[in-house]
Amino acid sequence: MKGTYSLVVCSLVILLSGCATVEDAGQIEAGRQALFTGNYQAALSYFQSAAQTNPNAVYGATLRLGIFTYLGQAQYLNGRYPEARQSLQKALTMHPSDNVA
Repeated sequence: MKGTYSLVVCSLVILLSGCATVEDAGQIEAGRQALFTGNYQAALSYFQSAAQTNPNAVYGATLRLGIFTYLGQAQYLNGRYPEARQSLQKALTMHPSDNVA
């Protein structure tokens, strides 16, 4: 059941965002879930993987965030402040209206 739900969520996200592949969306969603549960190291790993696969990935329908916004958040929460700053600056360069970055 959980796998089916994840597939439906990923499919919906892909349909709405149009900028992430199914694999990217799965990595980003897994990273988001890891952030929400406090598993910051796992979140960092998921976001790094998604950023390497598709640096232009954007996730979400209402609040659309680029992969480097998520990566920067995970880096920050892991105490990797210089890397977080770099990622968040890159996010703003790519998407100047990204208020989260």
